[in-house]
Amino acid sequence: MPIGTPALIGTVQILPASGQTSVPYSVGTSIQAGDLVVVAVYWDAAGDPTGVADDHSNTFTKADSANRTGNSDTSLWYFYYTSAPGTTTITVSGASTQPTITGAWRISGITSSSPLDRIGGGDNGLSTTPSTTATGATAQADEIVMVAMGWNSISTVLTWPPTTGYTTLGVHTEDVRERQMAVAYKILSATETSSAASSFAGAEAWAFPLATFKGVAGIVKAGSAVIGP
Repeated sequence: MPIGTPALIGTVQILPASGQTSVPYSVGTSIQAGDLVVVAVYWDAAGDPTGVADDHSNTFTKADSANRTGNSDTSLWYFYYTSAPGTTTITVSGASTQPTITGAWRISGITSSSPLDRIGGGDNGLSTTPSTTATGATAQADEIVMVAMGWNSISTVLTWPPTTGYTTLGVHTEDVRERQMAVAYKILSATETSSAASSFAGAEAWAFPLATFKGVAGIVKAGSAVIGP
């Protein structure tokens, strides 16, 4: 089974600082058996969010996170669904009442056994050239790379998707405090050391997590036939 294109589930939640310490994210019945769900979160405070879970007692695992000097905290979380959960709400929880941006994507064709492979280095900075540290080589050829970047302005022009080979999953803006989060992905066909780089028109505080997830293993080609799941 090839890795599927990430599909947005629900509607990206964009909330200004209004007293909330949790963000409920309704995805309806869109999650299917065998989906990996990846949640990207921007929370404008260090150390947040503190957790991600759904209303079926499933707890998401943090893949990678990055924080720039007390703000621009951006993170990637994931959970593999072995069965379709039905109507679902995913809740992102934190300790501070700061602006948040939350999006969730379902991905098919990912292995159910230890899907996370490589992560970035919690990369962050204050510059015009945001980038991630290259990971070690991926464990296999068929993987997907997910990246998210949060930053503290809507006034500068961002080059997105990042280089090289990425496809954008959108740039999402919180207008009151002028915060943004951009998300992108890349499906691999060979092992590689994964990284991502972008650019701003002016220096910005940014945070740039990255994670790779393994496709279903066991597909073997025999001549022109394909044998496997």
